[in-house]
Amino acid sequence: MIFEHKIIKEVEFSHTDMAGIVHFSNFYKYMEAVEHDLFRSLGKSIVGERDSAGENLGWPRVQANCSFKAPLKFEDKVELHLIVRQLRSSTLRYEVIFTKLGEVSMVCARGEMTIVHVVQDQAGVMKARPLPEWLALALEAAPEGYKCK
Repeated sequence: MIFEHKIIKEVEFSHTDMAGIVHFSNFYKYMEAVEHDLFRSLGKSIVGERDSAGENLGWPRVQANCSFKAPLKFEDKVELHLIVRQLRSSTLRYEVIFTKLGEVSMVCARGEMTIVHVVQDQAGVMKARPLPEWLALALEAAPEGYKCK
């Protein structure tokens, strides 16, 4: 069982704003990128899953936030460190630590996202569904007080 996952991204020019720094909205996209990579590392996708009745299963976000400490700029390399902070019957809560890599690496942002596993009926109504067994067997919450190195 794992409780963390890391990837490295390079800041693209299109991720930056008129000031030449990563626009705040892209930090949320980066959080999803590391989350999706986690699912792929487990041999799954975050989209396209169906239940035995053929109804769509999904992972809507019910909470997301990010605190910014230092800017990221075009061509910066950033490590995205996802830590599973909580697993409940139908929800996952992640923390994502953004570390700008270089001669002196530094944490430039921290984010948090809570997602819920749902089934969506033909009318589009969503209802919480227990976490899939494959995910519950693959992930665990980080130990209380765990801090990344």
